[in-house]
Amino acid sequence: MIKYLSIKKQFVLCFVFIISVSLMLSIITYGGYFIAMSKNLILPSNYYEKMVPSIIDYIESQGTAILNKANQPELETVIPKSGIEYVVLDNEYSPIYGNVEKIESKEKKSLEENESRYIHGQNISVFEFIKKDGEIKGVVLIRYSLKATAKNEKWNFLVPSDGVLLFSPFIYISICTWIFVRRFSRNINKPIDDLINAVKKIKDKDLDFHMEYEADNELGELTKAFEAMRDELQISLNTQWLIEQERSDMIAAIGHDLRTPLTVIKGHIEVLQESNLDNKERLHKYIDTIANNTNRAIKLIEDMNIISKLERIDFNVSPKDVHLKEFIEEIKSNYEVICKKKNIKFSVDYMDFNEEKSNIKIDVYRVGQVLDNIISNSNRFTPEGGFIKLKITNNIDELHFKIEDSGIGFSSKDKKRIFEKFYQGDESRSKEKGHFGLGMNIAKIIVEKHGGEIKVKNNDYGGACVEFYIKNS
Repeated sequence: MIKYLSIKKQFVLCFVFIISVSLMLSIITYGGYFIAMSKNLILPSNYYEKMVPSIIDYIESQGTAILNKANQPELETVIPKSGIEYVVLDNEYSPIYGNVEKIESKEKKSLEENESRYIHGQNISVFEFIKKDGEIKGVVLIRYSLKATAKNEKWNFLVPSDGVLLFSPFIYISICTWIFVRRFSRNINKPIDDLINAVKKIKDKDLDFHMEYEADNELGELTKAFEAMRDELQISLNTQWLIEQERSDMIAAIGHDLRTPLTVIKGHIEVLQESNLDNKERLHKYIDTIANNTNRAIKLIEDMNIISKLERIDFNVSPKDVHLKEFIEEIKSNYEVICKKKNIKFSVDYMDFNEEKSNIKIDVYRVGQVLDNIISNSNRFTPEGGFIKLKITNNIDELHFKIEDSGIGFSSKDKKRIFEKFYQGDESRSKEKGHFGLGMNIAKIIVEKHGGEIKVKNNDYGGACVEFYIKNS
């Protein structure tokens, strides 16, 4: 369709249509006019003027007898019934007979001045004075117009005047310009109006709308660019809202998580202040409780500091050359000791598809944090006598990790929210406290900083399965 063309092409086509249609209508008008004239359906402008001399000859031949009303029928055989009006006047210019209803004041003035004719635009009035012995006895006023007329006078309204005929091309150009420009402006105004309305909505912070203008032209590109901007603004607004919501939730969560250990610490201190401190065993028990809860509070603050550092825009991981097998052995020895306390079997399976390179380049400290958080969770939710499996695959351009356990697995709610800050799982996974719901969030940030991705699911045994990969620089 035309509206989908570029504005330049629309303008050119509009101009071509205006000229073409105007030219065609002009040809039809002129052609029709001249054909009608050739078939005598339209009489030329001077048609009745050519008849005036013969009428005057007849009047002169009749002399003063023409002043007698009895001669009217014979005179009207000479004067045509349409196209020419006449009136016979006496010497005082009073009507005797004829079909002129009223004599104009300027015509009377011309008569009084003995002029032979009066011209008013296309209307001609001819005065034929009737004289006898040099004295004016009367006058015949003959009135006609110098304009084309229809042979049948009832069709005169269809015959254009000479001026209209002459300027018809310009009239057609004006009409066509109005029609096509109106259509052209409609094609342009609609997307522009949509853009103006969209700007007003954005001003009112309403981004819940969609703009569509499927045209491969300047306005289409502008609309697409505006829609892209709206999408980005909506994303930015939603992100800002989420940040505010997250900040509010974070403050509430920090307050809640700090309140518990601090309340415990305060309670135990009050008991110590009021109690007999001679009981060493009881004293150590209170001190241990205070120390544990102090460590919990410190751990929360440390985790918050880690997240704050990781989320900074200017934060980057620090990859270094690491001997892969040594790295794996260290992981295995560390977690075997931790898992042994609950009689959990910890195993490591390693596959190397990049044997040419014995070293890899990763941020060992940060990757260690990821594994600490994931395996600590597995250890927390895996019952005694269970297992935790770590599978490491060294591909050419990435290092893949898969951690599985025989624990209770993830609920559908966990799978959706596991990487949120302060998410501590549903009741089935939250019965084991001692964590603040920050570990998996930290793991996700670190993995993504390595250009990787992390996801969770349940394994075939019903336990948890966490997989992630990092780019091998």
